[in-house]
This record gives sequence, C-alpha cells and structure tokens, in this order.
Amino acid sequence: MNWKQITTLSAIVVLGGFAFVYFRKQSELLADSCYKADGLIINSINSNGIDFTLFLKFSNKSNIDMKLEKQHYEIFVEGKKVTSVDSTNSISIQPKSDTRIPLRVTFKLTDIFKTGFQNLDKLMINHNDLKIQIKGKLYATSGVLVKIPIPIDYKATLKDFKTDPNAPKKEC
Repeated sequence: MNWKQITTLSAIVVLGGFAFVYFRKQSELLADSCYKADGLIINSINSNGIDFTLFLKFSNKSNIDMKLEKQHYEIFVEGKKVTSVDSTNSISIQPKSDTRIPLRVTFKLTDIFKTGFQNLDKLMINHNDLKIQIKGKLYATSGVLVKIPIPIDYKATLKDFKTDPNAPKKEC
C-alpha cells in the first residue's frame, strides 16, 4: 500500500466513525423524544359504540426528518384492553419540532362492558378521571434510516386529552 491509499483508507475510517457516532446520537435523541396528549374530538357516540380521534403531540428532539408510515397501538381503559388501532396515514415529522399526530379510535360499547361495569359507570358519570393508556409503536422512515420503530407507552386521563385554548401549555 502506498501513502495515497493509506490516507484514503484512513479518511474513510474516520468519516465512517463520525457518521456512526452522529447517527447513534440522533437515534438516542429520537428514542428520547417526547409525546403527550394534545386533544380529543368525539366523532360519534351511539348504541353501536364510540368513535373518536385522539391527538398526540410528538416532539422530535433529533436532527432527523422522518415520514411516519405506520402506527399500531393497543388502547387500554382503566387497565383493560378495549381495542387495537392501526393506521397507515403518512405524516411528515420535521427535525427539532412538534408534530400533532391524529389517532382514530373506534370501539363497541360491548368492549367496555367486557372490562367491567365500573368502567362503564366512569365513562357515563365521571368520564374525566377515566384512565387511558396507549401502547404500541410508530414506524417512521428517513432518507438514511429505514423503518425506525418508535415505542409509545402513554398513560393519561380523559381530562388530559381535552384541550382548553386558555390553559397554560405543558412542555414535554
């Protein structure tokens, strides 16, 4: 090997090392990204069931811009699974910014009955204290990285999802 080849190889190794460290740091920032309740729209409530849209605010702390390609969640009410939700809506997530992610949820009232009459009572009478858990994954793609799974495990009450435009905004 001559000096030119050694210099080229050294430059490739150094640049590869920097790229590895950079993407590792961005992956850690992505995994540390914040999400919280950011609204609720009730689409319909009838004898068949409930149809509503939950909104999560996803704060991307990394420098990676992504496209959300797939979402899969399990929805729990008062600790009991009531439904699974899948979405393939494509949503752009910009680096170092917040993105509002809609999540359309439908379930039958019989699903609530299965979890116990206490939950039905809370839903009808004291619904603000109803505990909701969203557990699952977002799957995003980026120009450099392929199918990044982002785990979600968010617990809140129904009251947390209701938005008051005059309320002080909580930071992630």
